[in-house]
Amino acid sequence: MHPRLLKTFLAVARTRNVTRAAVEVNLAQSSVSDQIQALEAELGASLFTRSRRGLELTPAGEALKPYAEELLSLADDARAAIDATRSATVGRLAIGALETIASARLAGWLADFHAVHPDIDIKLKIAGSGDLLRRLGDGEIDVAFCFDRSGASESDERFARRVVAAEPLVLIAPPGENRTEVDLAELAEKRFVATETGCVYRAMVDRAFAEAGLGESPVDHGAVD
Repeated sequence: MHPRLLKTFLAVARTRNVTRAAVEVNLAQSSVSDQIQALEAELGASLFTRSRRGLELTPAGEALKPYAEELLSLADDARAAIDATRSATVGRLAIGALETIASARLAGWLADFHAVHPDIDIKLKIAGSGDLLRRLGDGEIDVAFCFDRSGASESDERFARRVVAAEPLVLIAPPGENRTEVDLAELAEKRFVATETGCVYRAMVDRAFAEAGLGESPVDHGAVD
């Protein structure tokens, strides 16, 4: 039984009139009559009889009516379920990133993501690594792009981590001292300028000296921002 036939059947049952039912289902009167006849032929039973009050349901019609209503209701539920799957990708994505990553990397990545998921609204937050991880833990953002050195820190079990790119950390030295291989012990005897405490680059430099057993890094405490 096609849902279209059941819908027409219920319209005739409600209005008791082919003309009014035709208006309700937006069909010609002849189409309504044809559909009722097709449904009766399929079921092998008459569904309506004529009376002074209009079309009346036969016992077969009375039996069909609740099933027709249930079938159409299930059809509506099925459509709603399918629509829900289509809209599953519609939503918001909150991204946090360091300023360097946002300016140098994210533009291309976000353009590619938007091309595949045009219905997702993207919100970007620029902050330091510590603030980004705090926001990620608090659920304020969905993903954070930070710098880290592989194996330099224990993984936080709350987060899934993935390396998406590698960036070299470069030391700029005076002429004649810009060698490819640099010994940290030798560097520890010199003074140089790095970003301020709290910056991820400064933290990576300080950690490298600490792991080498050289104590604090010899960074000029008048560091630049």
